[in-house]
Amino acid sequence: MKKREIILVIAVIAFGVIYNSVKSGDIHFYSGCSPDSRELLDRKYPVEFPQKEIQYVVNETDAALRKLKINNPAGDIEVGKSIDNTIRITPVIRVYHKDKGKAGDISTGIKLVARETGEKITIDVESNQRFPYHRARLGFKCLIPAKVELELTNRYGNIDINDMGRDIDIDARHGDVFVKNVESPVKVKNYDGLVRLYDIKGPIQLDSSHSRVKIRNAPSLNLKCSHADLFIADVKEGIEITYAGYSDLEIENAGHLKIAAKLTKMKLVKITGGVVVANTHEPISMTDIQGDIDIKARQCRIEVSKAVGDFLKVQNSYSYVGIAGFSGNTLDANLEHGELDVTFENIRGKININASYADVTLKYPETTEPAFTINSANGKILNSTTARLTVREDREKRWLKTLEGKPQITIDTKYADVFLKNITELPAEAETTGNLPAEKEIQL
Repeated sequence: MKKREIILVIAVIAFGVIYNSVKSGDIHFYSGCSPDSRELLDRKYPVEFPQKEIQYVVNETDAALRKLKINNPAGDIEVGKSIDNTIRITPVIRVYHKDKGKAGDISTGIKLVARETGEKITIDVESNQRFPYHRARLGFKCLIPAKVELELTNRYGNIDINDMGRDIDIDARHGDVFVKNVESPVKVKNYDGLVRLYDIKGPIQLDSSHSRVKIRNAPSLNLKCSHADLFIADVKEGIEITYAGYSDLEIENAGHLKIAAKLTKMKLVKITGGVVVANTHEPISMTDIQGDIDIKARQCRIEVSKAVGDFLKVQNSYSYVGIAGFSGNTLDANLEHGELDVTFENIRGKININASYADVTLKYPETTEPAFTINSANGKILNSTTARLTVREDREKRWLKTLEGKPQITIDTKYADVFLKNITELPAEAETTGNLPAEKEIQL
């Protein structure tokens, strides 16, 4: 055989191995690719083959049989509460085929193997050939005592756990995960499916990709996600998102938030423990925030309203930043190529703003008398407040300084205009630009 022919044979074999692995869900090439080989042939013709029930008695005074592990290559797993100390597993093989005889032949090639090793029961599925994903599914209905831990691996089907389970560990692909009313920690890894986690008494750890996620009522959450659509509510202690990419994220009524993201749209409402956020290229919306806020963004439209905390820090570029109704001690803003709009009523300490190629609008009550230090290079200082301020100009530079007042406001801009306004604005004709001859003063 010639060298070229040998290479061709190897390439064909490699392609076959990779293709089968991708279609079976064993591997996927990158997070943007979501192959799904769940589709069954002859879906309208299911033939069921019930299997013998598997039982194990759990002794309450013994440490044995602490964990149930099920490896299901394709199908559903349903878990509920046992009325006694017995683990009961009722399996069924479903074969989808118009010909019942051929369906029977396929079912006989699928074997369920139960092994007891120390403290763990393991249920595996064996087939006399490659598992017939386009023809067969396995269903497991499990009733377990409260003390039994769960480790479930599932493909091309759903997992449903209700009112039961301890230290739950789930690995699911191409299927949905539903867990409700569980007293212990829950760990889920999901690819391509729905995830619903409700009323979880222990911490949640979730790794989700190409999924739609809804989480409600849990003490804490550790999350990693990509290409996901998430709604999270009532996480009392806090949420840490170590990575979120190419996702939509909505969080409501939670404790402390720490989020590292890119290309993720965010809506954060009623957060009580402060927020630390990093993101790129997608909008960030925050409403009704208590605690310190630290935002590091790039090309994100940022809107913060009704925030109360010691400090608010924001860094952004090439987009708009709007801050309305912040009350606290310190506000720091750094913006390049965008627009900054700040409205405040009660800032006790300092406001520090650095902006280049980004106009700055500052609005505050008429009764507030800030101490200003404003320096603008190649920009204007425009005042429409009731205060009488003095602006100086020297060629392309303009500056304004007042000695006393609170809060202390420092604004440094390049190629940007500064607009000072009261929350109740003066008529438009009262506005004055401050475009003055060199070293000349004017009362505004």
